[in-house]
Amino acid sequence: MSPSRFVSVLVALAAALLVLLLAAGARADESIFDPSRDKLHLDSFDLALTGYSQRGNGYQSQAGPPGGPGSQALTVWEPMGYFVLKKGQKLTIRILAPFDMVTAASPNAIDKTRTDTISQASRQNEAGSIDTSVTYDVSKRTTGTFRGGIHLEEDFRSWNMGLAGTRSFAEDNTTIAAGANQIYDWFDRFDYRGLRHARTQRGTTSGFVSLTQTLSPTTVGYLNYGLTEQNGELGNTWNAVPLVSNNYGGEVLPQHRLRHAFVARLAQWLPWNGALKGFYRMYADDWGIVAHTVEGQLYQRFSALFYARVSYRFHTQRGADFFRTVAFDDGNFRTADSDLQSFDAHSVGLSGTFTVPQRRIKGLEMQAAYERYFRTNDLDVNVFTWRTGFRF
Repeated sequence: MSPSRFVSVLVALAAALLVLLLAAGARADESIFDPSRDKLHLDSFDLALTGYSQRGNGYQSQAGPPGGPGSQALTVWEPMGYFVLKKGQKLTIRILAPFDMVTAASPNAIDKTRTDTISQASRQNEAGSIDTSVTYDVSKRTTGTFRGGIHLEEDFRSWNMGLAGTRSFAEDNTTIAAGANQIYDWFDRFDYRGLRHARTQRGTTSGFVSLTQTLSPTTVGYLNYGLTEQNGELGNTWNAVPLVSNNYGGEVLPQHRLRHAFVARLAQWLPWNGALKGFYRMYADDWGIVAHTVEGQLYQRFSALFYARVSYRFHTQRGADFFRTVAFDDGNFRTADSDLQSFDAHSVGLSGTFTVPQRRIKGLEMQAAYERYFRTNDLDVNVFTWRTGFRF
């Protein structure tokens, strides 16, 4: 069976399982638009601001010495709004709206002698998204979710649409979920010198199945398998590759990518008002990349008004078969992108959340978080987040 057919079969199975789950829980006397139900109202909303500061060097960047690793400096400020609306006990609408302001050294460096849209976009690139999901509780055990979204920035457009459903069994101790998602990206194509070459596109089709199981009164386990197929232009189009001739050449990537991901999670309640969460992910694709990620999170509630979280994540990755820091200009696949290289990465995080009771609303929640990410191929990131949430 070909990879494309395999992905199509998985997505079809996920969609068929979703239909069966919805059909199993549907009741003929229920309607989303029943006028007797409660009116649509705002249940909660969150406002957040995240600052993302990246430093390091990579061979795909020309912001450095000829043929050597260049700067991957990147700064992002992301204000975001997250809104939850409900209609009665069955219909929930979630709207996520992030807005990014990005400054990046790597693409900006390819335009030291000419002016074009890459230069303007990379000095300060604004991007915004709206992602909406609508979840309907068909019955006490069955839910269906439709998702749609759009992402816009100066030279990039993206649309996504998805469908998912869940069905619980055994007095809600077992839950099966399945879903499928489609993304279409349409964007300007630039070469590594900053010259524009019309438009290009890529498509991403994915499907997943998952199982959530209550293992004891204090323990919950989760398993998930996802399969993703991508076709089209699979790079950012302006990444450079150092050549043996002491010049740069463009990145040459396959037009197809098949990705597998297996995830396992475990959540354990602790008797001192705490919780421990464990996470494992195995990733593999047909570019030769194999990665393993493990993470632990410890939650501790200190009072009715405050709890804290600490986390640690380790990631190890084998790079793509065609990764090169110096390549021949022979037309074969090649990349110098440090994200596709072999490396180990560590991430340490800390957050604190305050809940302030209010008279007119259920509560006001404020959270401050910091995460430090660093890896062995010369890249480190600091992420700061402040979030304020209102519950009605």
